[in-house]
Amino acid sequence: MTNRALLLVDLQNDFCAGGALAVAEGDSTIDIANA
Repeated sequence: MTNRALLLVDLQNDFCAGGALAVAEGDSTIDIANA
């Protein structure tokens, strides 16, 4: 059996809208990470 994990460590505001490294829909990942 294979186990998988996604680790989110030290999320940065730079990847959200208006940040230095903004990515499309970067803000939408915050709700998922906080779930």
